[in-house]
Amino acid sequence: MRYLALIILGLFATDANAQAICKERGELVDKLKSDYAEIPVSRGLTAKGAEMVEVLASERGTFSILLTKPDGESCLMAAGDSWHDTPQKDKGGI
Repeated sequence: MRYLALIILGLFATDANAQAICKERGELVDKLKSDYAEIPVSRGLTAKGAEMVEVLASERGTFSILLTKPDGESCLMAAGDSWHDTPQKDKGGI
């Protein structure tokens, strides 16, 4: 699964020169769910409060990080594998 990010980029690329993969949030989330069984597991607002950062992950360990703008457009910022949740008791030392 080392090449998951490249596979995802290939699925969503519409222009060979495109820098980022951006689609309407629902479309991108549906694609990640159907192709990789990823679902939203965490989210938060950026410091400006205008954009949402979201992590989607699967039980198999794949993950994607989306940035969603106020207009509903989401961009795939990163993807990979070996995702695991940090137990609540371990979160204090970050």
